[in-house]
Amino acid sequence: MIWTTLVALLIALTASGCKKDTPEPKPEGAFRQVTLKGFSYICPTILKPVQLADREQKAQLFTLYGDDVTNSIACSVKELEGDDDFTLEDAEEALAELLREFPDATGQAYPDGVLLRKSGVNPQLGKENIYMTMRLMVSGNKLFTLVFNYTESNKVILSKYVDPVINSIQAPK
Repeated sequence: MIWTTLVALLIALTASGCKKDTPEPKPEGAFRQVTLKGFSYICPTILKPVQLADREQKAQLFTLYGDDVTNSIACSVKELEGDDDFTLEDAEEALAELLREFPDATGQAYPDGVLLRKSGVNPQLGKENIYMTMRLMVSGNKLFTLVFNYTESNKVILSKYVDPVINSIQAPK
């Protein structure tokens, strides 16, 4: 199903990052408004944009340290096939599939998508606990995915931004 492919792609993106020994940045409270293919959200200015080789502008990445995706916001927009309207039942099915894939995660289904939260150690990325919040939002035939990751060592800096970012997501008008 499309959800499994999407989750696998996002996990691969997350796993490709590496933790660097970089001085801790000073927390900032400012946000910037970001738009991707009509979807908009706020992004803390403490996270800096990373240039992606994405000619069609279907993805964005903002990181705390260079290319370290363990402390980042990654988002993408994908075209969905079919003309069926997305429903709460679709969201519940997608959430059930994600929870089978990530049994230690928690989630919620919405009429326009899914919210999933997970934390744990990823051996590929080290021994540090990583917190992940993922919001999937469907509007028309577009699927917007935003993944906010942060490590235990950056929890104080980044955790306060998760809910404002997730709650700010708006579909195209």
